[in-house]
Amino acid sequence: YIISNSDLSMFYRMADGGLSPLEGPMDSRKFYRVLDEEVIEKNGKKYAWTIPIAFPVSKKDAEEFEIGETVFVKNEAGEVVGTLEISDIYPFDKNRYTTSV
Repeated sequence: YIISNSDLSMFYRMADGGLSPLEGPMDSRKFYRVLDEEVIEKNGKKYAWTIPIAFPVSKKDAEEFEIGETVFVKNEAGEVVGTLEISDIYPFDKNRYTTSV
């Protein structure tokens, strides 16, 4: 998976704990809960969170990835910068996102 330079910083912040309590990109349930309620929940505790975080993928990648699969994450130069476990694949509702954020 090739991550854009603009998403790479967010990927690093997840990895180093800078976006705690997030430990990775949001699955669809968490993503849309942030849009609807502006919270994330970790260990039963709610945290204010106003912008959902997920990484976009091409339609081709979405068709090839499998839930539970671990993929190499590469920067735009093609260098491996980490791995990511695919926890969910879902369509991006741009209208819902732009009206909520």
